[in-house]
Amino acid sequence: MPVPPRRTDAASAASDDPMLANSITNRELVNDLTRAFESRGYVVNATNPDFTVAYYASTREKLNLDTWNYGYYWRRFPRQYATVTEYTEGTVIVDVVDPVTKELLWRGQGVSPVSNDPAKYASELNKTVTAILEMFPAASAQTVSASNN
Repeated sequence: MPVPPRRTDAASAASDDPMLANSITNRELVNDLTRAFESRGYVVNATNPDFTVAYYASTREKLNLDTWNYGYYWRRFPRQYATVTEYTEGTVIVDVVDPVTKELLWRGQGVSPVSNDPAKYASELNKTVTAILEMFPAASAQTVSASNN
């Protein structure tokens, strides 16, 4: 589907958002989505599609707080330690839309950590897209034979 125009009241995206700062990430996401739908038995048909796909991806900073209680007390207080880890979490949302009515037919979403290593990031993105589309119904044999004609 074509990219909708940005709303004027929408929150501004971070300048280091991987989807904005790196078109390679966007291409990788499109390729992952295409492969995932194809693995479910669907084929691309630009002239007469059964459905269209819209996707959204974003990142945000997250904190992970772990506390460790060692089970004994020191001066009447429990002996606890905490570790705080900051990381970037990526979210991907996939919408399947009726091409005629523009009605939402299905929505899936997933999250994964975002790595600074491009190969690891691409791998995590692929895992996320695959996990999302495992919930989408596979194409029936009738659908696949009709699209091959």
